Amino acid sequence: MSGKQVHRGKDRRAEELLDASQRETAWKLFHSGYAPELLADRYGMTLAEFEDLIRRIGANRKRTAEASTDWRARYARYEA
Repeated sequence: MSGKQVHRGKDRRAEELLDASQRETAWKLFHSGYAPELLADRYGMTLAEFEDLIRRIGANRKRTAEASTDWRARYARYEA
């Protein structure tokens, strides 16, 4: 099994276990200083799955923030 297939399985499991609101709450609690081990247990995941979820949420947030502040791209869409 390739790494991508394993990664997709983790994505699906996290998506099945948590809805969008729960993922947002997990992100906020993690960044408020709660122990990742306790949060993983709270959400019924292994520590590795929880850390992977937090990394994916962070990457999505970063991508969204970069897209929203890319003024050249926004101006180009406006001009099109």
